[in-house]
Parts: sequence; C-alpha cells; structure tokens
Amino acid sequence: LGQQTFIGGGSILSPNMVLTAAHIVCAIDTEKLSVRAGEWDTQSEQEALPYQEQDVLVKICHEQYNNATLFNDIAVLNLRAPFELSQHIMPICLPREFEYPNVGRCFVAGWGKENFGAAATRNILRKVDLPIVNNTLCQRQLRRTRLGRHFVLDQSFMCAGGEENVDSCKGDGGSPLFCPLVDHPGQYYQLGIVAWGLNCHTGKVPGVYANVLKQFNWL
Repeated sequence: LGQQTFIGGGSILSPNMVLTAAHIVCAIDTEKLSVRAGEWDTQSEQEALPYQEQDVLVKICHEQYNNATLFNDIAVLNLRAPFELSQHIMPICLPREFEYPNVGRCFVAGWGKENFGAAATRNILRKVDLPIVNNTLCQRQLRRTRLGRHFVLDQSFMCAGGEENVDSCKGDGGSPLFCPLVDHPGQYYQLGIVAWGLNCHTGKVPGVYANVLKQFNWL
C-alpha cells in the first residue's frame, strides 16, 4: 500500500514477515509501503473482524529478479512491528525443499479485476479455485498465444488455471496460490505467487506464478 492506495496482495510468513511479488513492491520506496492484514472490504472501516496495518521496515527483493521478464518475481517485507495473530490473521505454510506436497486444486484470493477491461479492482476479497498445470503443458499452451512458438517458460515460474471464467487477474499480483493437502484438507501450503497472465478469465491459457518451491533456499 502506498498512501492508502492498493497495489497488490501478499501472504504472512511470520508475524513480522510478508511474502509478495517483486514486481509489486521493488520499484516503490520502502518508506511508502505498508501492509494490511485481515482485510475483507477495502472500502469499509466497519468490519466484523478488524484488520491490522503495519509499516514496512525492510524490503528484500530477489537479487536475480528481472523487471522485464519477471523471472524470480519474489520479495519479502520485514515489518516495523509484528501483526497480532488471530483467527483471521495467520501465517501460511511453505513446502520443504525438494518436497512437492500432494495437493488438490489450489486457490487464489485477492481483490483483482473481474477482467482486463474492468475499470477498477474489487472492493470485496474474492477466492477462486484452480488446477495446477505442469510447466510442459503450460509452455505449450502459452506458445499458442501472441508469445509465439519459441517462448520458453522460465523455471522460476509455475502455472495454474486455464479454465473458463476462473482466474487471477490484474490487481491480484503478489497474492498467494495456496493448496490443501490431499490427506489433510484442512492444511494449506503456498506453492505460488501471482506473477502474470494473458487475457484473464478467457480460459485455455493458464496463469503464471512465481514458483515458491524453487525459491526455498532464497527464503
């Protein structure tokens, strides 16, 4: 958030640490950033469960982040003061190195636009469920778009979606892609971070996410 202007999503790793996309925060002065947790309606100050807001003390962007290609699109924000954890403000689990969890369909939650042509982001937090798409299939589908037949999907990315009317969109950048374990459906792991996509909600073309598992050592 810069002067109370919504710029994107993130997830809590610990009470004073937030994970987001580098393309959301790395071009903004750290002192202009703050993080709001527990928000539901961005246009209301009267909510059943109150939000908390903290200023950012330190911004850490991946040293190999590329603003042109969005390779390694990951950043961590250290907060000036910790969030007080509660029933609606909680940290997300991350997968262990080299251990891809057995997950079902995944979810993205955010305030992104209904579609690319929409005038503004949403006021109310929205959640959609999406299938994981393996990178080989994702690259094949992306090559059928304006990216062309020589497009190569970088290994710092993963893909999800590709279904009609179900997608992340502009304004969801930085939001987590989180997935329930098949054997423990009440336990969720964050596998991705919303990075980029083509013509959201049109189907057939998956959205592209920063791959959290690939960044385990960096985190």
